[in-house]
Amino acid sequence: MTLQRIQQPDLGSRTPGVKKDLQGGLFHRPRFLRGPRTERPFDAPQLFTERLVLRPHTVRDAGAWHEIVSNGDVVRYLHWKRRDLAEATEHLSRRTTQTRLWQSGDFMALAVEHDGQLVGDVSVHLREVEPEHRSAELGWIMHPGFAGQGFATEAADALVEYLRDYVGVKRVIAVMDLENEASYALARRLGLTEVSRSDDSRTTALDLV
Repeated sequence: MTLQRIQQPDLGSRTPGVKKDLQGGLFHRPRFLRGPRTERPFDAPQLFTERLVLRPHTVRDAGAWHEIVSNGDVVRYLHWKRRDLAEATEHLSRRTTQTRLWQSGDFMALAVEHDGQLVGDVSVHLREVEPEHRSAELGWIMHPGFAGQGFATEAADALVEYLRDYVGVKRVIAVMDLENEASYALARRLGLTEVSRSDDSRTTALDLV
């Protein structure tokens, strides 16, 4: 077991769904128009492993986030453009609002922190929401300067444990560039196996039940 401790967010008296619907541009499509939902919303926690903290992003991460998303080795397989500091800060500001899983298509991004420093990001798209078929798509990004230390695997494994044990996800998938062998190797370490491929991408999956 990689995940050692979970700290759930303090929601206070906030009415579920209201604040997040008004953030990040979501107000143009109210949740009641977005189809089925889980039995309750799942807001981004803090996840603690032996070496890492996974937590919601903050604007204080902007400098380190810029180092990551301006690196050619990082964006090569993501098909993102290389961002300057202003663009990276704007991109990060959107990620700070992506902290709730409730309906199909919802996206949650968590910063990966080691010794107080941002070293990467793990993310999840909620796909199927019905309890018996609940599924999610994983993503991961790691600063090249911290590669080779197992941080990406440790972070992604903790996220999978959280999704399985707290969100009730029954199946996880990860889609990657067909040439991204490092990402495919990480997926295999997590137990995912290839289930399909296209001309330029590979889909891997793992059943959690």
